[in-house]
Amino acid sequence: MSLDSVENRNKDHETALCQIDTDKMLLPSGRRVFEYKEEFETYRAEGGQLRKKAYLNTRAQEDFGMPWDEMIAETKASMVSMFGYNKAWSSRADQIKLRWLADSGHAFAAFIIGEAFMKKGDDLAIEWLVRSHNAGHTHALLALSAYLAQNANPLGAIACKVISADSGCEMSQLMIFHAENIDHMHQCDPSEIREVLEYLLGKTSYSVARYLKAILLMPAGECEGVGLLDQVITRPLKQPKKVDLDDSFAKRERVIKEFCIQVRKQMVDSEEGSLAGTQCLVAVRNLSQSYSVFGSNHDLLKFDEHFQRIHRTMR
Repeated sequence: MSLDSVENRNKDHETALCQIDTDKMLLPSGRRVFEYKEEFETYRAEGGQLRKKAYLNTRAQEDFGMPWDEMIAETKASMVSMFGYNKAWSSRADQIKLRWLADSGHAFAAFIIGEAFMKKGDDLAIEWLVRSHNAGHTHALLALSAYLAQNANPLGAIACKVISADSGCEMSQLMIFHAENIDHMHQCDPSEIREVLEYLLGKTSYSVARYLKAILLMPAGECEGVGLLDQVITRPLKQPKKVDLDDSFAKRERVIKEFCIQVRKQMVDSEEGSLAGTQCLVAVRNLSQSYSVFGSNHDLLKFDEHFQRIHRTMR
């Protein structure tokens, strides 16, 4: 599972639907893009003098009769045309095409397959939704998080939601602060959830895992929890590239910062002194439930059903 930021955050809907992991593309030669790149590394290790672009152009002319970039663009255009926008994917022939597209790095095709397995309750959904995420689908791991939560895997659900948020999924960035995540964390083995959150904190600067770990530690009076909450107040989210910064990101940060300030006041700065144990969690729950933007998995499923109805009417 990739922990890198997803690059299609601000693309328009149609462009995002055609997000393709270029390295996984299956070319007309029957080989994938990454195989040509690995071949170049071997070529250089054996003393070859051509630079990467010159080498790939040479290989593309040999295998396809055109420059590398032109061949990549043509292959992508062919995949986009094959995918289309009006597929019910109900016939056997269409399902074969969908599988080929997904296997060739088409993020949304992999998502459709993962979603179909989710509806059947088949754990193959995990493989295809991870593939979709790795290929650049911003929503795939959030959907997988909901699936894992429904199937008694709270640890996996938390991990997927954190990675989704840190990768740039706007819905995940807000859903992390919903009270249901407290339940999921307390359904986990204490040592395992701490280990997973520590791992994710070590992989991504300004991870939303800071908040979840703070909520684990603060009821027990551990000072590290307050420090982590203060970090979230100072820098709520991992920022995207400057070109992707927009008003919606700034609004999400303001809401999260305001919420965490209120959490701190309730749990640390209250007139009664620091809250502990059950009192601490009740305070967080009550605050979270007052923020309607912090959606739950149930809200996500309703959103997906609404989105699917809209998509069907566009066919």
